[in-house]
Amino acid sequence: MTYNAFRKLFFALTVFSVALSFEFNTAWGQCTIINNELVLSNNEIKKIVLKKIKKLHSQFKLKNHTSSFSIIIADEKEKINHKYWDWSIGITFSNPEKIIIKNPAFAHISLKRFQQVLEHELNHIMINRVDKNKTIPRWFKEGFAMYFSDEISLQQKLEIANHINNKNLFNILDLETFKNFDKERYTFAYSQSAIYVLYIEDFFGMGTLNKIFLDMQNGNTFQNAFYANTSKTLEEFNELSYPFIKNKLKWYKLITLS
Repeated sequence: MTYNAFRKLFFALTVFSVALSFEFNTAWGQCTIINNELVLSNNEIKKIVLKKIKKLHSQFKLKNHTSSFSIIIADEKEKINHKYWDWSIGITFSNPEKIIIKNPAFAHISLKRFQQVLEHELNHIMINRVDKNKTIPRWFKEGFAMYFSDEISLQQKLEIANHINNKNLFNILDLETFKNFDKERYTFAYSQSAIYVLYIEDFFGMGTLNKIFLDMQNGNTFQNAFYANTSKTLEEFNELSYPFIKNKLKWYKLITLS
C-alpha cells in the first residue's frame, strides 16, 4: 500500500469511527460508545449503563469519578487480541478502561443476556478502580460481578454438582488467576466463582460481599477485608467451603437424571 493510499484509508476509518461514536457523561466519567446500532441503539445502551451505575453508586456509596471509559460493541469482523475472546461475550480492559462486548447477533444471545453481560463488565470497571484491586483473586472478581448482575444460574449449580465428588478441583487457592486454563477449565472456574460468592452470603450472612468491597474501598487489601468480615483466612475458608458446598449441591445431580 502506498503512503497516500494508507493516509486515505486511515482518514476513512477515523471518520467511520467518529460517526459511530456516542458520548455522554456519567458519575464514573465520560462514557464513549462505539456501536453500529444494527441491534441496539446508542440510547438503549446508554440507558442500561446509567441505570447500572446509579444502582452501584447507591449500593456501594461510590464517589464520582473523572476517568473516562469506553464501550465497544463488536461484530464478527472485529479481531480482538485476547486469549479468551473466542470463549467470552465481554471483556474489560483497565488501561485504558474499556469494555468490548459482542453484538447480540454475533454472540447469538438475547437482549436480556446482553444486558447481564454489560452489567457484569461494568462491575469489573468498578472493582478495578479499587486501589488494592491487584490483591483481589480472579474468583472473587468474577463471582462478585456475576452476583451483582443476576447472572448466577441453575446451569452453574448443575455443573458444580456434576464435579462435586472430585475434591481436588475445589481448591480456591488455584483460582487466584485463570491463567493457562483451557476452555473447559475456564468455564468451570466461572461456575466455581459463582458458587463461592453464594457460599459467602449464605454462610457468613447476607451483605458480606458488600462489606468486603466497602472495606477495600477504604484502602484494605482483599485478604484483610475478607478476614475482617468473615473472621476466616482464605485458607480456612477453603477448608470450610468444600463440605458446605457439597452438602448443598449434591442433590442437584438428580435434576439431570430425567
